[in-house]
Amino acid sequence: TQSTWGKQKKTKQHKKAFFYFFYFFFCFCRPRLLCKMSIDVSGYYQQQHVHSDITNMTLSNRSFRISREMFTYNSGVQCSLITCTGTVPISYCNITYHIPVQIWIPLTYPNEPPIVFVKPTPGMFIKERHHNVDQSGFCYLPYLSEWRPGKGNLIGLCGMLSQVFSSDPPVLSGPRPPPPVQ
Repeated sequence: TQSTWGKQKKTKQHKKAFFYFFYFFFCFCRPRLLCKMSIDVSGYYQQQHVHSDITNMTLSNRSFRISREMFTYNSGVQCSLITCTGTVPISYCNITYHIPVQIWIPLTYPNEPPIVFVKPTPGMFIKERHHNVDQSGFCYLPYLSEWRPGKGNLIGLCGMLSQVFSSDPPVLSGPRPPPPVQ
C-alpha cells in the first residue's frame, strides 16, 4: 500500500505542476506572444501607441483582422494606412448581432480620430437616413467628432459603436427595397 500511496502522491504532484505550468503560460506568456503580432506601423508618428491600441483592441475583440491598405481621403489624397476589419457585437431586441465595420487608423493617430465605415456583407444593406451612418457607410459619432488625444482609444470606440448601434442598427438584412418613385 505504501508504493501505491507514493504513486498517487507523484500523480497529484504531476497534475499540480501541469496545472501551474498552464496557468503561468495562459496568464503571462500567451498575452505577450499575442502582443508581438506583426503590425506595420512604419510612417506613424506614435508607433508604440498605435501598436499598443491595435493590439489591445484585437485582444478584446478577436474578430478584427489587421492589414495595410490604400485609403483615399475626400480631397483625393491617397495614403497607406492600417485598417482593422471585423465586427462589433450589438444587442437588439435581446438578440446579439455582429455589425461589420472597417476602422482606418490615420498616420497622426491618436492626435486624429480613427475613420470608421460600416461594411455590409452580401445580403445586408445600410439603413436609409440612419442618424450615425451615411449611405457610403461612413460613421458619424460624437465620440469621434469630440476626439481628444489621450481620452479616446480603439476599445472605447468599439464600445461606443456597440452602444449606438444597439439602439439603432445601421444595417438591415434581406433584399434592398426599391428606390422611392418620384
